[in-house]
Amino acid sequence: MDEIWRPLETNSTKYVTCKALYEGVPKQMASALWEWIQAALTEHRQSAGHRGYTIALNNTLMETLCRELSVPLDDYRVWGMGSGNNSRMGRQHIATAMYILHNQADGLQVADYLLARLPDASADELDNLLIRNKSAWTVGIRAGRRGLTRRVIVGG
Repeated sequence: MDEIWRPLETNSTKYVTCKALYEGVPKQMASALWEWIQAALTEHRQSAGHRGYTIALNNTLMETLCRELSVPLDDYRVWGMGSGNNSRMGRQHIATAMYILHNQADGLQVADYLLARLPDASADELDNLLIRNKSAWTVGIRAGRRGLTRRVIVGG
């Protein structure tokens, strides 16, 4: 079984390779990209009076992200929705923030912003996701900070 898999519309004499890179977010990558963004925006806080941790939205980061990327929050004041003292409230808070971002922002811009501002954001995980999904973008250094850079220079 050393034979290469080929798409159905090709035969063994006409092998077509799909090497074009995606500029935006291909649909097969969208879900995983937003999961990466959610993980980057989520904090794990030690529970007061309990063992273990609760999850919460990083409100300060969400506020600055929205301001700097011009994401309208309309009726939502995400950073004022509560302290996220329990996991249920934290999950609701995160779900609201993700709904806003998913509908109002470009996922690659959000990922780029988070890479630049969070030293502990999983850059390797994001880069592997971009590579597997044939993105035109990769994790690199831009203006002295981590961020998304073009995999191939345009017009070079």
